[in-house]
Amino acid sequence: MAKHVPRGLSLEAAKLYRETVAQNGLDVIDDAASMTLLANAAFALVRLRKAEAIIRKAGQTVTDRFQQTKAHPLMARIDAEGQTIRQSLAGIVNHSAAASYRRAQELLHGSAGESDPWGRRAAGQEPV
Repeated sequence: MAKHVPRGLSLEAAKLYRETVAQNGLDVIDDAASMTLLANAAFALVRLRKAEAIIRKAGQTVTDRFQQTKAHPLMARIDAEGQTIRQSLAGIVNHSAAASYRRAQELLHGSAGESDPWGRRAAGQEPV
């Protein structure tokens, strides 16, 4: 799997991408799912920063057609992109933990096909 930084990222998002790969190791972020989660987090950071720049210029509130002051529509976008970043990075961490568990089971029980994490063979049951 390619480990290059996707095109179109800001310097900050590219740094996030590189540091996440470095912190988690290439053995953890080596499948399509992890790479997609990491790319989603990096591109969400780009969108978040663009929305923040607009909010800095336009202000956090707008006046609607009824002259009511409301939150700028991009405020919701900022919250959504922040949540995307958190969930994507958490997904990588969870995937990392699952991969570590699988590696430990392979070491304990042989190959992946031989693993019996719930000890069903020892209890006389057929593993699922």
